[in-house]
Amino acid sequence: MIRSRVVQNTVWLTIGEIIGRLLRIILIFYSARVLGAAEWGISSYLLSWATLFTITTDLGLSAIVTRELVHAPERRRDHLSTFFFVKLGLLAISALVITLVVPRIGTFPLSTTLMISLATLVFFDSMRIIASTVNKARETMHYEAYSNIFTQAAILIIGFALLRAHPSTEGLNVAYAIGSALGTFYAFFLIRDYLPGLLTSFKRPLVRELVKDALPIAIVGLVGSIMLNTDIVMLGWMRTPTEIGYYSATQKIIFTLYVLPTLIASATFPAMARLMRDKGGFKIFFENVLKHALMIALPVTVGGVITAPRVIELFYGSAYLPATASFVILLLTIPNAFTTAIINNALIAHNSQKYFLTYAAIGLTCNAMLNFALIPLWGINGSAIATLITETITGIFVWRKLNALTGFAVPHGLTKTFIACGILGITTYGATLFQLPVLLVIGIAILCYVGTLTAVREPAIIRLTDRLSR
Repeated sequence: MIRSRVVQNTVWLTIGEIIGRLLRIILIFYSARVLGAAEWGISSYLLSWATLFTITTDLGLSAIVTRELVHAPERRRDHLSTFFFVKLGLLAISALVITLVVPRIGTFPLSTTLMISLATLVFFDSMRIIASTVNKARETMHYEAYSNIFTQAAILIIGFALLRAHPSTEGLNVAYAIGSALGTFYAFFLIRDYLPGLLTSFKRPLVRELVKDALPIAIVGLVGSIMLNTDIVMLGWMRTPTEIGYYSATQKIIFTLYVLPTLIASATFPAMARLMRDKGGFKIFFENVLKHALMIALPVTVGGVITAPRVIELFYGSAYLPATASFVILLLTIPNAFTTAIINNALIAHNSQKYFLTYAAIGLTCNAMLNFALIPLWGINGSAIATLITETITGIFVWRKLNALTGFAVPHGLTKTFIACGILGITTYGATLFQLPVLLVIGIAILCYVGTLTAVREPAIIRLTDRLSR
């Protein structure tokens, strides 16, 4: 029963996330082409601020409230009402910062419409987390999927309409604000049976209790969010909107690729947790997972580096080709992203998540200092280098921590993968010289890679082939 419910919830969350991301990507590619790098850069800059403020107005409270709703359902009104009013207080502070700080940091002016749309977006994105908290607590993940899809669809439809009528940064950001508002109203409609008492059951003593429990989560979440958005914010402080647009274009593709290691890590986490006390079994399983993850990450990196200009042109148009170098640099972070995602879950399985705060702090410090030093020298390429160095340092840190706990080694049997990647690289480069369509080149690269692994009898491919044949 429990297992069935977990599987069902996972499926619904996956569906919601995949469809939501696809809708988001469609609008990203369309708006980037319509607005151009400069206008789209301003929009990306404000959306990065929106992400930071949304995290700030949560402070890890949603996770703690979810737990309390599960453990003490008789007090749900008290917890939800207190959560709601704490959010309102944090949103008031955010509104003040948005008004006084954000317009003064960037190197370019921000209109009143943009600032209002930013504040509106932060408010409704933050409020929608309350509905998400309820859905997680009562395990109605299909409602969460509906809400996510509805919100992204609303933003996409309104965005298309406003950009066709009047292509501007203001139009795009207003679309995000209105779409988020509609999505929030819909999300609250789905949990309407939980809303009675939301405005009347505030309990002051609960505030300190919730904040105290949420503080460690808040710090890690905030640091992580800052790391993801530092590049764009600091580029807005030091460089032009056009450069922000170029960098944001590359970042969006990379972040989409980051979904792959997240899915692998999530799928393998239950097995890691079960094997935690079996050091030998865990070591074998972990090294096997890491090997298979690298079998995906390495060809994606090699193929991506070779086809980088064609990929940029395919998604964004030739106007964004100046972003190619930064895209290539960020592609080099993919192998580390794959391994780090899996190592992080392995540390959680060993109840060693306390190290996250340390390496998050190290990562944030490194990223901020390197961006400060390198952006004035090399612009968006400097920011990409800062990200690559930071990801490498934090990756080494978590690698060493897990190695000390489990004694795992670098996976064996990657020689065949390296050979296949080499042949993939040669074939892909040759295909690009013939000016073949980029999607055809990618298809050839995949067939070449899989074919080579099959020819050299890579066990993972043989097992997959056997399963498909059956």
